[in-house]
Amino acid sequence: MQQQLVEKLISLNFKSIATTESEVLNFIDNVTNKDHLILMFQNDSLRDKIINIFFDKSKNPISTACFTNDVSKYKCDKSILYDELIENDNLAVMKINEFLVDVLDTIYPHDFPRIACEDTAWFSGAGFFEEHQKIGDKLNTRIINDSAILCCYNTAKLNEKKIHTVLQSRKYVILEEPFSVYARK
Repeated sequence: MQQQLVEKLISLNFKSIATTESEVLNFIDNVTNKDHLILMFQNDSLRDKIINIFFDKSKNPISTACFTNDVSKYKCDKSILYDELIENDNLAVMKINEFLVDVLDTIYPHDFPRIACEDTAWFSGAGFFEEHQKIGDKLNTRIINDSAILCCYNTAKLNEKKIHTVLQSRKYVILEEPFSVYARK
Protein backbone atom coordinates (compact mmCIF):
# COMPACT_ATOMS: atom_id res chain seq x y z
CA MET A 1 0.00 0.00 0.00
CA GLN A 2 2.76 2.46 0.93
CA GLN A 3 4.58 2.04 -2.40
CA GLN A 4 1.25 2.64 -4.13
CA LEU A 5 0.92 5.93 -2.21
CA VAL A 6 4.36 7.05 -3.38
CA GLU A 7 3.50 6.17 -6.98
CA LYS A 8 0.14 7.96 -6.67
CA LEU A 9 1.83 11.10 -5.29
CA ILE A 10 4.34 11.14 -8.12
CA SER A 11 1.52 10.75 -10.66
CA LEU A 12 -0.26 13.70 -9.01
CA ASN A 13 2.82 15.91 -9.51
CA PHE A 14 4.28 15.70 -5.98
CA LYS A 15 7.96 15.52 -5.19
CA SER A 16 9.76 14.34 -2.08
CA ILE A 17 11.04 17.23 0.09
CA ALA A 18 11.98 15.39 3.31
CA THR A 19 13.23 11.81 3.51
CA THR A 20 14.87 11.42 6.91
CA GLU A 21 13.18 11.47 10.30
CA SER A 22 14.96 14.68 11.29
CA GLU A 23 13.94 16.39 8.02
CA VAL A 24 10.30 15.33 8.45
CA LEU A 25 10.17 16.47 12.08
CA ASN A 26 11.88 19.76 11.18
CA PHE A 27 9.30 20.31 8.44
CA ILE A 28 6.46 19.74 10.93
CA ASP A 29 8.07 22.10 13.46
CA ASN A 30 8.30 24.88 10.89
CA VAL A 31 4.87 24.90 9.27
CA THR A 32 3.27 28.31 9.02
CA ASN A 33 -0.19 29.67 8.44
CA LYS A 34 -1.82 28.48 5.23
CA ASP A 35 0.20 25.24 5.48
CA HIS A 36 -2.28 22.41 5.35
CA LEU A 37 -0.78 18.96 5.77
CA ILE A 38 -2.11 15.46 5.35
CA LEU A 39 -0.68 12.54 7.29
CA MET A 40 -1.34 9.16 5.66
CA PHE A 41 -0.86 6.50 8.34
CA GLN A 42 -1.91 3.14 9.74
CA ASN A 43 0.05 3.21 13.01
CA ASP A 44 -1.84 5.17 15.69
CA SER A 45 1.34 5.62 17.75
CA LEU A 46 3.06 7.38 14.86
CA ARG A 47 -0.01 9.57 14.32
CA ASP A 48 -0.02 10.55 18.00
CA LYS A 49 3.71 11.34 17.86
CA ILE A 50 3.24 13.58 14.80
CA ILE A 51 0.29 15.43 16.37
CA ASN A 52 2.25 16.01 19.59
CA ILE A 53 5.19 17.38 17.59
CA PHE A 54 2.78 19.57 15.62
CA PHE A 55 1.42 20.88 18.96
CA ASP A 56 4.81 21.30 20.68
CA LYS A 57 4.80 24.62 22.54
CA SER A 58 8.39 24.39 23.77
CA LYS A 59 9.65 26.27 20.71
CA ASN A 60 6.77 28.71 20.16
CA PRO A 61 3.78 29.78 22.26
CA ILE A 62 1.30 28.47 19.71
CA SER A 63 -2.42 28.07 20.12
CA THR A 64 -3.71 24.56 19.44
CA ALA A 65 -7.04 22.97 18.65
CA CYS A 66 -8.07 19.47 17.74
CA PHE A 67 -10.88 17.32 16.47
CA THR A 68 -10.57 14.09 18.43
CA ASN A 69 -12.25 11.00 19.80
CA ASP A 70 -10.71 11.59 23.26
CA VAL A 71 -10.13 15.14 24.57
CA SER A 72 -7.55 13.95 27.12
CA LYS A 73 -5.32 12.44 24.43
CA TYR A 74 -3.60 15.64 23.24
CA LYS A 75 -2.72 18.88 24.96
CA CYS A 76 -5.06 21.08 22.94
CA ASP A 77 -6.09 24.54 24.04
CA LYS A 78 -9.48 23.80 22.51
CA SER A 79 -10.95 20.52 21.38
CA ILE A 80 -14.15 19.09 20.00
CA LEU A 81 -15.25 15.47 19.85
CA TYR A 82 -16.14 13.91 16.52
CA ASP A 83 -19.48 12.78 17.98
CA GLU A 84 -20.37 16.47 18.49
CA LEU A 85 -20.13 17.05 14.72
CA ILE A 86 -23.38 15.26 13.91
CA GLU A 87 -26.76 16.93 14.33
CA ASN A 88 -29.96 15.24 13.15
CA ASP A 89 -27.95 12.73 11.08
CA ASN A 90 -26.20 15.57 9.23
CA LEU A 91 -22.67 16.93 9.41
CA ALA A 92 -22.81 20.07 11.56
CA VAL A 93 -20.80 22.32 9.24
CA MET A 94 -21.82 25.49 11.09
CA LYS A 95 -20.68 23.95 14.39
CA ILE A 96 -17.30 23.16 12.82
CA ASN A 97 -17.05 26.70 11.45
CA GLU A 98 -18.03 28.26 14.80
CA PHE A 99 -15.50 26.10 16.67
CA LEU A 100 -12.69 27.12 14.31
CA VAL A 101 -13.60 30.83 14.34
CA ASP A 102 -13.60 30.69 18.15
CA VAL A 103 -10.12 29.17 17.99
CA LEU A 104 -8.95 32.05 15.78
CA ASP A 105 -10.54 34.64 18.05
CA THR A 106 -8.53 33.39 21.04
CA ILE A 107 -5.10 33.00 19.44
CA TYR A 108 -1.98 34.42 20.97
CA PRO A 109 -0.93 37.86 19.69
CA HIS A 110 0.87 37.69 16.36
CA ASP A 111 0.36 33.97 16.06
CA PHE A 112 -1.75 31.48 14.19
CA PRO A 113 -3.27 28.33 15.59
CA ARG A 114 -2.30 24.80 14.73
CA ILE A 115 -5.35 22.64 14.21
CA ALA A 116 -5.20 18.84 14.03
CA CYS A 117 -7.85 16.36 12.97
CA GLU A 118 -6.84 13.17 14.74
CA ASP A 119 -8.99 10.80 12.67
CA THR A 120 -10.10 12.55 9.51
CA ALA A 121 -11.13 9.19 8.04
CA TRP A 122 -13.90 9.30 10.69
CA PHE A 123 -15.86 11.50 8.28
CA SER A 124 -15.81 8.67 5.74
CA GLY A 125 -16.88 6.05 8.27
CA ALA A 126 -19.70 8.29 9.46
CA GLY A 127 -20.94 8.73 5.87
CA PHE A 128 -19.74 12.33 5.44
CA PHE A 129 -16.69 11.91 3.21
CA GLU A 130 -17.96 14.08 0.35
CA GLU A 131 -19.31 16.74 2.73
CA HIS A 132 -15.98 16.88 4.54
CA GLN A 133 -14.03 17.22 1.30
CA LYS A 134 -16.18 20.24 0.35
CA ILE A 135 -16.15 21.84 3.79
CA GLY A 136 -13.30 24.20 2.89
CA ASP A 137 -15.66 26.01 0.52
CA LYS A 138 -18.03 26.72 3.44
CA LEU A 139 -15.51 27.75 6.08
CA ASN A 140 -14.69 31.29 7.05
CA THR A 141 -11.67 32.27 4.92
CA ARG A 142 -9.80 33.33 8.08
CA ILE A 143 -9.59 29.67 9.06
CA ILE A 144 -7.83 28.75 5.83
CA ASN A 145 -5.57 31.82 5.75
CA ASP A 146 -4.68 32.16 9.43
CA SER A 147 -4.00 28.61 10.60
CA ALA A 148 -1.89 25.54 9.99
CA ILE A 149 -3.95 22.37 9.68
CA LEU A 150 -2.91 18.71 10.00
CA CYS A 151 -5.46 16.14 8.81
CA CYS A 152 -4.64 12.55 9.72
CA TYR A 153 -6.05 9.80 7.50
CA ASN A 154 -5.80 6.14 8.42
CA THR A 155 -5.37 4.58 4.98
CA ALA A 156 -6.86 1.28 6.20
CA LYS A 157 -10.20 3.10 6.53
CA LEU A 158 -10.27 4.50 2.98
CA ASN A 159 -10.70 2.89 -0.40
CA GLU A 160 -8.48 3.79 -3.38
CA LYS A 161 -10.91 6.37 -4.79
CA LYS A 162 -11.11 8.22 -1.45
CA ILE A 163 -7.33 8.12 -1.03
CA HIS A 164 -7.00 9.64 -4.51
CA THR A 165 -9.45 12.42 -3.56
CA VAL A 166 -7.62 13.13 -0.29
CA LEU A 167 -4.20 13.30 -1.96
CA GLN A 168 -5.47 15.90 -4.43
CA SER A 169 -6.78 18.19 -1.70
CA ARG A 170 -3.59 19.57 -0.13
CA LYS A 171 -0.10 20.79 -0.97
CA TYR A 172 1.80 18.66 1.59
CA VAL A 173 1.53 14.94 2.37
CA ILE A 174 3.39 13.14 5.14
CA LEU A 175 3.77 9.41 4.63
CA GLU A 176 4.25 6.88 7.39
CA GLU A 177 6.27 4.49 5.24
CA PRO A 178 8.64 5.57 3.93
CA PHE A 179 8.60 8.32 6.58
CA SER A 180 8.74 11.33 4.30
CA VAL A 181 7.09 14.55 3.16
CA TYR A 182 5.89 15.22 -0.36
CA ALA A 183 4.95 18.62 -1.76
CA ARG A 184 2.93 19.43 -4.84
CA LYS A 185 5.22 20.86 -7.53
